[in-house]
Amino acid sequence: MYFTPLVNNRPRQTNLLGFSDPLPTDPQKSLDAIVNALLLNPAGGYVVGSAARKKLQDAFDSVPAAVALPFGLQLAIGQGSLAKLFRYRLARPTRVAMLRILLSKATEFIKQELVDIQKREELRQKLCALERALEAQIQELCVVMGDDSVECRNARSGALKGREEDRRAGIQCP
Repeated sequence: MYFTPLVNNRPRQTNLLGFSDPLPTDPQKSLDAIVNALLLNPAGGYVVGSAARKKLQDAFDSVPAAVALPFGLQLAIGQGSLAKLFRYRLARPTRVAMLRILLSKATEFIKQELVDIQKREELRQKLCALERALEAQIQELCVVMGDDSVECRNARSGALKGREEDRRAGIQCP
């Protein structure tokens, strides 16, 4: 953690961005930035390379990936005031370019979610394999020590508690 001075030389705490979670982006801030960029209404339009186009692109780039798809759909087919402003203020190629920014963000988000789902499934399979191996070890213990032994009952009780915790966590083993 570092302390950096503010304008009035009062220290404030900042985290190491490389070692901490990234700061969450606020969808409302992105929405406000888009509205402000659309309200610019430059005389020559939002020409590629212009300051107005840069501000518009930056505003669309600031939309969090998790809300990019519903936000893009709202702009593309919505009837709200922002969708109307988007539709009537921007030329078709500019609208398409801005919607492509949102689409690419949404696509990356969905791909990441799929990877996370696949990783979760792999971990679930490994956990279930470990539980099966544990059950085999408990069965061996119970054969050697006897089904009524304290060790056998404790081992089965612990395994049952573990399965219940897994079920509560949403992990189902076949």
